[in-house]
Amino acid sequence: MTSLQAADGVPYVDRLLNLSDLLARKSHFLFGPRQTGKSTLVLRQLAGARVYDLLDSTTYLALSRSPERIAQELAPGDRVVVIDEIQRLPTLLHEVHRLIEQRGVRFLLTGSSARTLRRGGVNLLGGRARTKYLHPLTSRELGPRFDLEIAIARGLLPSIYFSDDAAADLQAYAGAYLQEEIVAEGATRNVPAFSRFLKVAALCNGSIVNFTNVANDAQVARTTVYEYPAFETYLMHELLSFRDFASGQVLSYWRSTSGFEVDFLIEDHTAIEVKAKPNVSMRDLRSLVALAEEARLKRYLCVSLEPRARRVGAVTILPFRHFLDALWSGEYV
Repeated sequence: MTSLQAADGVPYVDRLLNLSDLLARKSHFLFGPRQTGKSTLVLRQLAGARVYDLLDSTTYLALSRSPERIAQELAPGDRVVVIDEIQRLPTLLHEVHRLIEQRGVRFLLTGSSARTLRRGGVNLLGGRARTKYLHPLTSRELGPRFDLEIAIARGLLPSIYFSDDAAADLQAYAGAYLQEEIVAEGATRNVPAFSRFLKVAALCNGSIVNFTNVANDAQVARTTVYEYPAFETYLMHELLSFRDFASGQVLSYWRSTSGFEVDFLIEDHTAIEVKAKPNVSMRDLRSLVALAEEARLKRYLCVSLEPRARRVGAVTILPFRHFLDALWSGEYV
């Protein structure tokens, strides 16, 4: 991927999502967390489009008073219109609806949160716009700049992944999230308690786990156990990004009545267990082996920190980089 230097000093990384291709087919909602790079992507890929930024107070006030200004300002050659942070002014969607129907304009409607738009009474365009998600950076997009330790420790938001003070930027990001997303929407009354919950939830994300029991069983420190769910969550990010950017395949997990669990299933063809270990044991493979006995799927993979691929019965143990290369090359579709 080609990298350019952005105005704020953060390297620009080419993204896998192609906005022009999306809008050639239909209008789209584009959602994603703050600082995933939605605005930058619009500037890079839709340079000729008319853009309304609802974070700009002048634009926000003008359109809140007179939504019809969009129609009045459109030139004959304006075929694509971008409204950034659409959740700030959802009443604009009535005007968007009208312009799609009457003038055939294609809209890109970006936002950090879909919650406001999903509340009752909001016009969601009745199927006239599809939905896409812009995820944080992926290993394929980063190429040689990808570093697993940085990804797990910082996450993959561009401004934080490349930050020279990631701890400070993460703290500022969390504060902005609490203020702009949680407080502004009235999602909780006890913000300090919710802030503490976020730290715990971040460690438990994607896992049903008792850290103390696991640490005792594995004879490792609790802090080491925390890294295991983080690795699984990172792999989930890559799988979700691949689903939303490329394949559209259903992602799920498997659990038997006897308690065996496999982390991820891609459609009905690939089972994936994630182990943040350099040496995978037969005990680590029990759930995959149990699922393989049903002989319903094409592949049974254990993605790990082992340095080389190997096969144990029906299960293939893969280094995580081998798995990611195969995933983004389209081998698991």
